[in-house]
Amino acid sequence: MSGLGRNRVKTACCRRFWTPVLLAMSVWLLIITAQAQAQPVGSLLEESSKRECAVCHVMWMDEFKQDVETLIPWVGDNVLMKNTYGVVSDEDMCYSCHDGYIADDRYVWTGKRHTVFEKPSEKVEIDERRFPLSVNDEIYCGTCHTIHSAQSGEVEELSYDLFLRMENPNSEMCMACHQDYDAGPAKGRHSIGEEIKKGFPSDLREMRLRPGRKMTDEVICNSCHVVHGAKQQESLLPVAAGMANFCGQCHEDQNIRRAGEGDFLAHVMDVEFDQAEFPATLEEAGAWLEDDRLTCQSCHNIHQAQDDQALLVMVPGRESDLCLSCHDNKKVIKDTPHNLLITDRELRLKNLNRQHVEDAGLCGICHSAHGWQQEMRVGEDPATEACNTCHGPGRGRMEMELAGPYSHSVGVDLEGASPRDDHGLPLYNHDFTPGDKVYCNTCHDSHQSLGQVYGTLEGRDERGLISTRFLRVEDFTEMCSRCHTEQMVVEGANHDPRLFELEYRNIRGELPGMSGACGACHLMHEGPEPVGFAVAPPEVSYPEAISRNPENFYCLSCHEENRVGREKLIGEISHPMGEKPAIGESSEELAELEITCLSCHDVHRWAPGQTEPGPGYLMEGDVSSSFLLIDNRHGELCAQCHRTPALVIDSDHDLSAHAGRAVELGVCEQCHAPHNAHGDRLWGRDLTGVLPGEKEPNRLCLDCHRPGEPGEKSQVSLYRHPEALLLTDPALLARLDLADPEATMAAVEREFVCATCHDPHVWSRQLLAREDKVVTSPQQAFLKLGDPADTFCVDCHGSEVRTKYLFYHEEKARTEDSPYYADDPVGALRELLRRFRGN
Repeated sequence: MSGLGRNRVKTACCRRFWTPVLLAMSVWLLIITAQAQAQPVGSLLEESSKRECAVCHVMWMDEFKQDVETLIPWVGDNVLMKNTYGVVSDEDMCYSCHDGYIADDRYVWTGKRHTVFEKPSEKVEIDERRFPLSVNDEIYCGTCHTIHSAQSGEVEELSYDLFLRMENPNSEMCMACHQDYDAGPAKGRHSIGEEIKKGFPSDLREMRLRPGRKMTDEVICNSCHVVHGAKQQESLLPVAAGMANFCGQCHEDQNIRRAGEGDFLAHVMDVEFDQAEFPATLEEAGAWLEDDRLTCQSCHNIHQAQDDQALLVMVPGRESDLCLSCHDNKKVIKDTPHNLLITDRELRLKNLNRQHVEDAGLCGICHSAHGWQQEMRVGEDPATEACNTCHGPGRGRMEMELAGPYSHSVGVDLEGASPRDDHGLPLYNHDFTPGDKVYCNTCHDSHQSLGQVYGTLEGRDERGLISTRFLRVEDFTEMCSRCHTEQMVVEGANHDPRLFELEYRNIRGELPGMSGACGACHLMHEGPEPVGFAVAPPEVSYPEAISRNPENFYCLSCHEENRVGREKLIGEISHPMGEKPAIGESSEELAELEITCLSCHDVHRWAPGQTEPGPGYLMEGDVSSSFLLIDNRHGELCAQCHRTPALVIDSDHDLSAHAGRAVELGVCEQCHAPHNAHGDRLWGRDLTGVLPGEKEPNRLCLDCHRPGEPGEKSQVSLYRHPEALLLTDPALLARLDLADPEATMAAVEREFVCATCHDPHVWSRQLLAREDKVVTSPQQAFLKLGDPADTFCVDCHGSEVRTKYLFYHEEKARTEDSPYYADDPVGALRELLRRFRGN
């Protein structure tokens, strides 16, 4: 039966029993009052005293001593209290007044209360002269309470001594029986008499708890326990659950952490104990779970803890036996270099309590149930700083210090990566609670490597420890693939170091078998900026435009003589780097970026759109592969930065589908080569032996416009312009010093070539205006100018300028009236200029 049920039965029985008693007492008092009128004063005082006492001592009433049957049976034996009539000390007698009519009374009978009607425990010592027991040597209400202790007049606070057998402002009465409970933590007891610095919590006052009176907000027994109306029978606490929150009312500095929240690396509270069974060793020591959930008392015992051990139920010991009682899966750390009992025998490291590992223990050198035990730098993410405490650059605390400038990004989410749906790696918030960002413990488990078994004999060093990198996945390549799936297509293709013909080692001297496909190029820690590149820098000196951007060295470190990429060198003439795309020739975004190797190449993906690893052998690439960002067979890659030259696509100069050329070269590579080119125009064709003696710029065009080549139908024989005195700026006509032949000659262009009039990429100027309908005659094909009459050509050719321009390569455009054909061209030019100036 529940306490409430028992009380209801008790109430009913009590009322059946005491109602007639009260009626009898009322009649008796009326009779006594009438009789008192005829009695002397001294007799009246005696009768008055009896009447007060008779409220409880009902057996003192003379009516119970007559030879008549009374409503209340006569009880003449000692029932409860020694040498005292039993009825007066019976629990029902107390209840006859404290029946709940007054709110304070309700706490007495509802909920749990101090043990009664049981013999005292061996853990307490009771002075029966002060605290009497029943005739059965049991505790009962009168052991603590007596009606005779009431004070006359007003009292400051009734609960301190009213009806108690001794004053109790500072729990003196509690400790009169529980005599050693004020011994303090040195004897495994909670502190008594210690001031609560932040003041006694208001929430506890609402639970009818209070501080002591010796000093301000002093801890006493009644600061935690209530004798009546408790929610827990054994502990007499005013809460039935939420012990972590109850303790935390005063112990705010202990960083109590609940699931999904709380202070950094404090032990999580109020979560289900997820192991098979709570350790028997802890239960025997007095620890317990709260509804199968962790609470403060899962490690601490408030009154029966180990001496001088912070109220812990057992001595942690140098090997942290208390922690490992539950965290059995962490004991494998004993076999690793993180066992500082072995690796820090010099006692270099101390925790926040200034303890070395010998004192703090295997776990305690880093951990405490109430927070991280190593000093962390202000402003750093705690989830990273926890590791950097020992391994951070410049700390000088442990051998494994990360001295290099670069480590894998931390504090970032996976938005920029391409994680598997089942990557299986933990992500965190900055305070180490579960979150969505990468931190050290995403890849590392600081207690062990995946699959490591405690006590394994294999692979131990001279210290008896197992060599481990504390990785959650032992294989480097597999580890990287969990988050970087898009980059893992590098496996089995030409940049997989395991396929290299020449032996390859990264800057740590590791072969690909040890470093994995990723570690051959990348270092997770101690790598150079900006991405921890694992390859030694190039030995060749490159121009500043190339060397100033480290991105270029990612490629050039391997694509160099005597290195693994020696078969694919960029050559002396290669695409310009360090420049920005011309304004208007690319997107605004690209126009802000300097050109590097990575402007065109994706070093992980052999071909655009590749989603699976390569075939496992070295391949010969073309413009559709070769680690290009975009398939360039139709010029799409070049068009990203060269919008105007890209107008050649699908024009008569697009030779990608011409039978006489290699189709695999695409559009742009028919003429140009981004690497190993043959000239400053990135010419891709070797012109050795082609039209020797011809001007170099003209050979680029005439290489096609000759018999047997794609442009043979557009061959030209008349393409030369008089070599001297070709004016390039009409404004000079007004400034030339006609008396100085050298100044005149300096103002004109000496060379006239195909590109003077032609743009080989633009079929019609209408294309530059992005007109929808383009109409162009063969004579206007690839000509730069619109109307030559608007140019300086008219200065020499007058009204014939349009004819000469359109039919330049035909005989009919060639006449002898030009000053260029004069015997004295300089003199003819001077005469022309005089006529132009009107003098």
